[in-house]
Amino acid sequence: MNTVFALYNMLGTFAMSGSILLSGLPSLLQEQYSALNEAESIQILYGLYSIVGLVVMIIYIMVSGEIEIKSSIKRTVKQTLSPKSKRIVGKLFWTVCG
Repeated sequence: MNTVFALYNMLGTFAMSGSILLSGLPSLLQEQYSALNEAESIQILYGLYSIVGLVVMIIYIMVSGEIEIKSSIKRTVKQTLSPKSKRIVGKLFWTVCG
């Protein structure tokens, strides 16, 4: 299980690095193709991100529900916060949102 988690994190890091590299694509396109203005080069970047998003969506749609781990343990205990924890969460909420 640790190997799967490590692969997941590694792929996420590579995807983030690739996205950061692609963020420089509009300026590179402007330098290479002087006919493109800033808006057109940014449109190309958004087009690439849209295509990647569609490909990922198709992959997720194709993934079967059988990939999920079946749990044989039935949880019957309802987990709730203690009153003390509720107060702490409430204070944090109002600190951030208030």
